[in-house]
Amino acid sequence: MQKRRRFKQTISLAERLARFAKEAGEKASGLPPGPARDELLKKVRQAETAIRLEGWTAQEQRPSGVAATPTNEGSMTQLDDRTMANLDVVLEDVCRSLPRGGDHELRKQIAESLLDSAMKGNRTLAGLTEVAKAALAEATQRSA
Repeated sequence: MQKRRRFKQTISLAERLARFAKEAGEKASGLPPGPARDELLKKVRQAETAIRLEGWTAQEQRPSGVAATPTNEGSMTQLDDRTMANLDVVLEDVCRSLPRGGDHELRKQIAESLLDSAMKGNRTLAGLTEVAKAALAEATQRSA
């Protein structure tokens, strides 16, 4: 049986994602418009989304290392991997209709609405999609 090679990361996830996003963004800026550039820009947006989500959950971590937030009953609710993936999928899906995937501030507003809703227990794709569409409509209405 082959032994697993394990090693401890010396650079945090956020730093690794930021480095990847910067390098991919620089590479994308050197490419002509087209599918390859669009794919790189999509990966940059996904990395930036992951950085924000990781930062939000890190702010709410308990000493045990579980991302959690208090509910009305005083118990703790954690965001599992599936919910985090749902948040990412919904944000990307809703922002896909925007030119270049939307600007940073608009994406941030939508992501904050999604995270608030997930913390309150809304964790399904359908429920989060409704929240994201409502947040997008509200943000575009405010800017108009």
